[in-house]
Amino acid sequence: MREAAPEVVGVDVVPNAISYGVRSGVLDAGFTENLEENEPTEALRRAVSGSDLLTVTGGVGYISERTFGRLLDCMTDGPEGRIPWVAVFALRWVSYEEVSNVLSGYGMVTEKLFGHTFTQRRFADDTEREYVLEKLAKRGVDTAGKEEEGWHHTDFYLSRPADETEISLETLLAPVL
Repeated sequence: MREAAPEVVGVDVVPNAISYGVRSGVLDAGFTENLEENEPTEALRRAVSGSDLLTVTGGVGYISERTFGRLLDCMTDGPEGRIPWVAVFALRWVSYEEVSNVLSGYGMVTEKLFGHTFTQRRFADDTEREYVLEKLAKRGVDTAGKEEEGWHHTDFYLSRPADETEISLETLLAPVL
């Protein structure tokens, strides 16, 4: 028997992003909310309550630990109070430490995938490229073959409840790496 497709709920401050996601069928539901500045609406709370996974692709830096905390409060508010997994592709020039600290407050262990990066998007212009290269140099990050080639690159982080970490991140991802 085939499993049903997961329900996907999107959150973004840009109305066009959410509208496109819903119209294209990528999202089952979408919410235009700024969780950096505001508490989630009751509709968003209901939509994500009890969810199994929170994922962000390249948004860390635009969103902070504040958004993660607000979403996790909603997600763990279900009848089971289950802690979801959190899978994040964070731009390499942005620190993930504060987000990881918030997640640990929910009993999660955060692991970083070493040895692999993932392309996010091309730099918008030379100014953005130079800014990112400067930030990465300050962090001591090697940009050869990555950002130097004109692309943002991300690191992958997986956070999950401590009692669900018996299988290593590398083993989980081995089939797709």
